[in-house]
Amino acid sequence: SASAFGCHLLQCSARKIGTAPSSFYSVSNAVVPRWTWLIDGAVMVKCFGVATSYLIIVGDLAPDALYYFGVHGIRRWHCIIVAFLPAATLACMKNLSALKYTAASAVLIVVWTVVLIMLYATRSDGFQPCDGSSGEQSLPCNGALFEPIILSQPLLLGKALPVFIFGF
Repeated sequence: SASAFGCHLLQCSARKIGTAPSSFYSVSNAVVPRWTWLIDGAVMVKCFGVATSYLIIVGDLAPDALYYFGVHGIRRWHCIIVAFLPAATLACMKNLSALKYTAASAVLIVVWTVVLIMLYATRSDGFQPCDGSSGEQSLPCNGALFEPIILSQPLLLGKALPVFIFGF
């Protein structure tokens, strides 16, 4: 992806310059000192976009998930504020080493997701996503509506695209 390629280029540039530890700022300061503000601006815009996308995902998915678990009356903005508070606190820390626990939990979530996908793909007897429904049924369960996103509807595609981007 573009992010991985950017990290690779940063590593190659830092190796040539010989500074360690390196950052986008240190590399740009060594290469083009007058344009470091441009690099800082690009990093700021990227980080703002990613953070905003995460909040959109939380706002779209959390109210329905909480409703499923019996928490009623939660609105989208409630979930966004609750997600923003710990994220903002973690982002403003002087030392980001505390994020290693967040990264470890993210790896565990990915492993759990892979296990669920494998259980669904193998259709093992102990895992039935449509459990409680009548007969052998395929997804979506209980006649839930499923409409694929059509490329000719850019607004609907724009709403669904962040979910797929974060899925990968």
